[in-house]
Amino acid sequence: MKPITKLLEAAKVPKDFLKNHKSLEPLKLHSIIKARNNFSKMEQKETRIGGIGNQYGALVTKKETDKYFWGIQDFDSTEWEEIPQYLYEALIKFENT
Repeated sequence: MKPITKLLEAAKVPKDFLKNHKSLEPLKLHSIIKARNNFSKMEQKETRIGGIGNQYGALVTKKETDKYFWGIQDFDSTEWEEIPQYLYEALIKFENT
């Protein structure tokens, strides 16, 4: 399933919209972004860092098992990159102060 389809299902978009791509045009961009952010929180625990970001999202971090990542949220996905544990911990500490 494509990420945008998961996003729209999480936003409870009617299934007939999902079948016809042209039907997606009337959807408001901010509604899709809000649903994407809610879906992201359901799928995995992410921590937003500071106030830095763009119109679609922000700098976020996550931990999966023994690996640490940071990413930049975009319209329909987050670009993840593995980072060292010390950088992850420093970013979390910065966010919590």
